[in-house]
Amino acid sequence: MAKKENTRAVKNTEKNEIDDIFYNKQVALSNSLIQAREKTSLLESKIELLAIYRMGEEIKTKKKQDGHGNSYDVHYVEILSKEIRQLMGVKGGSIYNNIEAAAYELKTKIYIYRDKGSEQFVMKSLYGDVAYDRGVLTIDFNPDTEYLFRELQGNFTRLRLDIAFRFQTNGGFQMYKLLKSHAYELPSPDITIRQEEMPVLPMEYSLSELRLQLGYVDLSQKELQKESMKASPDNDRLSKHEKKPKYKRWIDFYNRVIAPGEKEINQISDIYIADIEKKCSAHGKVEGIVIKMQHNLDYYKKNLSEDVSTDTTGSAHKNPLSEDEIDDLIDKMRKFSKEDLRIRDYKAIAEAADYDLDKIKKAFKLADMQENIENYTGWVIQAVKNGYEIKSVKRGRRKNSFDVMESAYTDIDFKELESLLLEN
Repeated sequence: MAKKENTRAVKNTEKNEIDDIFYNKQVALSNSLIQAREKTSLLESKIELLAIYRMGEEIKTKKKQDGHGNSYDVHYVEILSKEIRQLMGVKGGSIYNNIEAAAYELKTKIYIYRDKGSEQFVMKSLYGDVAYDRGVLTIDFNPDTEYLFRELQGNFTRLRLDIAFRFQTNGGFQMYKLLKSHAYELPSPDITIRQEEMPVLPMEYSLSELRLQLGYVDLSQKELQKESMKASPDNDRLSKHEKKPKYKRWIDFYNRVIAPGEKEINQISDIYIADIEKKCSAHGKVEGIVIKMQHNLDYYKKNLSEDVSTDTTGSAHKNPLSEDEIDDLIDKMRKFSKEDLRIRDYKAIAEAADYDLDKIKKAFKLADMQENIENYTGWVIQAVKNGYEIKSVKRGRRKNSFDVMESAYTDIDFKELESLLLEN
């Protein structure tokens, strides 16, 4: 059975209409939602991604009334049955039952907020009404939790829809989302080296934790609800008390979920699983795994071949960067800037620095050492473009702080600049 699922995944990695419709389109998804413990299906996950994408592109508003007759606005999106067929990769036959099952999963999907300092928690629905009528699936966003999709606050992952929608195994899709939420920890891909030379990021999971993270534990079971509501639930205890466990044995979980998922991720996505190392008990029982993740060299070669050139040092650089790369760079920039800047500000800084992250990091660091900068973005842009000048500053500001001279360029490099800063 595992081999059949694997073969099916391989056949569906051919380029199809999904690539044309959603090429280079992305969704920014909160990592707290990606890493949430939830039972989910492949179709429900794909519909949810499309709904979140529509939220930013084609969101609609309607009026509703509460129990007291007061009206309020509800945002919603519409997805056509034709589009759901495309997500499923089918052309004929009825898909009503598939849509009904996915709609139920969306309607019952909840977000759990836990106060780590106490035993309090709040459970809220992510979606309001989910309805299907005459070939149109309508999904209402819950006004109480809509902010979770909008206010990402830097802790989010961008998923390319043309990659996500090509997955044909639920295990592959859920593994991809989980691993992708950590991919920012890898350095930028260098397409001049071989795949086996790519930097590796090891991600370790216990078997019970991974089954939970990938959605193969049904937390709606009464025996599990009390434990799952805890701020730090015991994954092993959850696994122990499952009444109808799915793929609980390692061999089943590996053959049905991990192996097909690994193969599909390596064939169609921008990340690569170099190896999966088993972690065994003293008795030889598999208790966990270490997934060794890399950037996928084949993906970047195919998708960046037109934009990549090599300089005299042999290092690869992109000129200009693709939208995907710029978004990844902005994600990294957010981690080094103490200011909450707009996207266009990050893009302006990146362009001024020739997309050199090291230069940007050092400029942010020095900017944060200044006092009373009226235009933070302008300061950083001038810093990376024109260099730095050391001068004493009066009127209550620190002496020997760094300032940017708009009319004068200096040849002080960053290392020398930092050493001078330490001396003063």
